[in-house]
Amino acid sequence: MNKGLKLRFCKECNRKRFCSKVPIPGHNFRFTCIKGHSWIIEGVTLERISAATEEILISKIKDIFNRDDVFYKHFKK
Repeated sequence: MNKGLKLRFCKECNRKRFCSKVPIPGHNFRFTCIKGHSWIIEGVTLERISAATEEILISKIKDIFNRDDVFYKHFKK
């Protein structure tokens, strides 16, 4: 029934409810509880930090394994 939902505190319900998390571009997240209340997380949170670091690290890792990189061309000679 609550598959994929996380238990978080809803300020409007004033209790913990199962909520869905939807990413918004710019490293923000919109949470919606099972009763329909929604809110956007603002400020520095662990979710925002992890999303920003994942975006940076994934782009760097893709560049490392790219065989068209200058590093590989130099050692190929």
